Amino acid sequence: MPTFATSPTTQHGARDKTWRKLVGLTLEQLSERSGINIAQLSLHENDLESLTAERQQLVERILRVEMSKRRHEINQALGSVPSDRREKVREAVAV
Repeated sequence: MPTFATSPTTQHGARDKTWRKLVGLTLEQLSERSGINIAQLSLHENDLESLTAERQQLVERILRVEMSKRRHEINQALGSVPSDRREKVREAVAV
């Protein structure tokens, strides 16, 4: 699970964009879930504008929940894979 450090001097945008794409969310979906305007999220993801600490924490929480859902789906799918092949499958889908 990713760890997100919160610091007013740290640029989070590029990292958030990478994680958003890894969990399969569009910018529009993140905007809908967070209530943050798409334009502001886009500026943030390109490190052109910082989010307030509260909004940054909200984005991070949404991304953590989505990552957790994705891992749960992978683990469920692994249940049908023979035990001797599970580790190779985990390595192939590791995020």
